[in-house]
Amino acid sequence: MGLLGVKTDMDNYKKSDKYLAEGCLWRAKEILQGHLATSKYDVVLFEKYGLVLLEMGDLLEAGKYLFLSGIRKPEYRESISIYLGRYEKKNINLLFHTFPHAAQTSEFTTYPESVVYELTEKGYKAHKVKEVVDKRNEVKETVSSKIFSGFTLLVILGILGGLVIQGFRGLYWSWQWLAS
Repeated sequence: MGLLGVKTDMDNYKKSDKYLAEGCLWRAKEILQGHLATSKYDVVLFEKYGLVLLEMGDLLEAGKYLFLSGIRKPEYRESISIYLGRYEKKNINLLFHTFPHAAQTSEFTTYPESVVYELTEKGYKAHKVKEVVDKRNEVKETVSSKIFSGFTLLVILGILGGLVIQGFRGLYWSWQWLAS
């Protein structure tokens, strides 16, 4: 446990490793999968999740995560080839949209060198991958800024509305006071 009793990545990895060693693949997958949703680009998480999927026989999904981990071991080759083979000579957008959220929203510079190298070897231009990542982040920032702007506008209108109502109440009270 980390500071203040908060679980760290290492705690989750140890727990998933324990379940993997015990043969409880579904539980190891569940732990890592839950962590995928809240994580940034994490090569250790991608490799561990890919290994669990590989053990479960899901070669296509295992290939995705093992590919993104950037770690190349002989036992990973088949699943990575299956995954990349599905998108061979297709638009980078198709491949990119299969990436998990953490990879889609991370800066291109955080991708492991081996991932960038293989993407370019497969015919995807590094600058195109960067453009897709940047465009995705721009859209995300635009949506976030619109939501924030809308919320801010609502708060300001609420405050102004409250002031107007209180102003009328004050006038009414003054009128009542003067009339009596």
